[in-house]
Amino acid sequence: MSTWADIFFSSNPPKFINEVEDSQQFRSFSPVTSEWHLGKLVDESRPVDANKIQVFWLRSNRRRDSVAKVFPDYTSEQAAEQMRRLRFPESQIQSHEDDAWFEFDNFHREARAYTHIERFCPSNEQIYFPHFRGVLTELERSKFSSGYAHSRALVLEAIKPESRCRRIPATNCNRMPDSFQRGLPLTRFEREWYWSLLCDRLRRLAALHSIGITRGDLQDHHFRIPGDFYDTVLFDFSASYTFTPRRPFRLKESITMQILEGSYSMQNAFSEVAFSATGQEFAYRAEALERRPALAVQDRCFFLAARVPAAPLMTLVVVNLLYVLCGVVFALVALVAARGGVPDIQRRLTIAGLVADRFEEQRQVESTEEMFEEYAGKESRRVAVAPAPKGGYEY
Repeated sequence: MSTWADIFFSSNPPKFINEVEDSQQFRSFSPVTSEWHLGKLVDESRPVDANKIQVFWLRSNRRRDSVAKVFPDYTSEQAAEQMRRLRFPESQIQSHEDDAWFEFDNFHREARAYTHIERFCPSNEQIYFPHFRGVLTELERSKFSSGYAHSRALVLEAIKPESRCRRIPATNCNRMPDSFQRGLPLTRFEREWYWSLLCDRLRRLAALHSIGITRGDLQDHHFRIPGDFYDTVLFDFSASYTFTPRRPFRLKESITMQILEGSYSMQNAFSEVAFSATGQEFAYRAEALERRPALAVQDRCFFLAARVPAAPLMTLVVVNLLYVLCGVVFALVALVAARGGVPDIQRRLTIAGLVADRFEEQRQVESTEEMFEEYAGKESRRVAVAPAPKGGYEY
């Protein structure tokens, strides 16, 4: 009967395989001084959510040489919900809760991956990843100055968007294949740059695969820190799988039987991701996962965009309603006033009204035409301009 190590490594497990354990005991973070706290969020452009991972600057001795990746608690309800998505029978959910906690809890996934890298990754390849400085499992609220407080965190070295933080591998790339050069509207320099970038990223992934870590949900921004243009380190292992002697309980039995019969290679299944545009396409090709949308698509997450006290908010609403009410009242007053002498004033301020005021008799009228005598059947006056006795002209 083949072991899980033989299945995972295609019957060629590495030498360190006997040293791998299922233990969830991770190295604790040991600060230089007790006077440390968590500062601002590293990426302040992202919305803050109590149910999401948060990354803070860890300040010690007025320096920011570490970051703390704070994880929300993983609850029994979340474990049960994820097992229901995998179509586990209700009668088996409770008995598999520890397995779900072992495989689905993002904190343990990432801590297990960094511990594995620290123990088994060659020293010349550890520069591909942030340096792991330990875990915190009893974080107090007093250590937080912003964000949401949780008790668990990973402490990593702080990689900043500076030239001294860039890590350029010394290994040369292989010759660029002809297929990479054809059909791309790029200059020779651009093609060489993209080819070197691809080789560098594949080299980082190969370093992970060689020690038994498969990277899930791989995206472009996982190779560089926020605000930087260059690749620095490969980080964020919260969706990764790190090999342990324990067989993953969510692996489909059909694919396991194919592996045991020698008709399928787990290594080939994981290599399919290199030719898949999405995680769902990878699942279709490898047939090792059920055809379901990603958890992020199935979950509905709500976060508080702004917190406003009730009293000022209600005051603002009432004032706006009063503003509308005053507008309605003033409109009614204007309508009532317009039914009186306002129309007559408007008529007398027109050109015709000014002419009638100057040359016709003054009387109350209902229209502009009534200002003139011929409208009433009387003879109209004739107006002429003649020299005035004292000089000038007059009507």
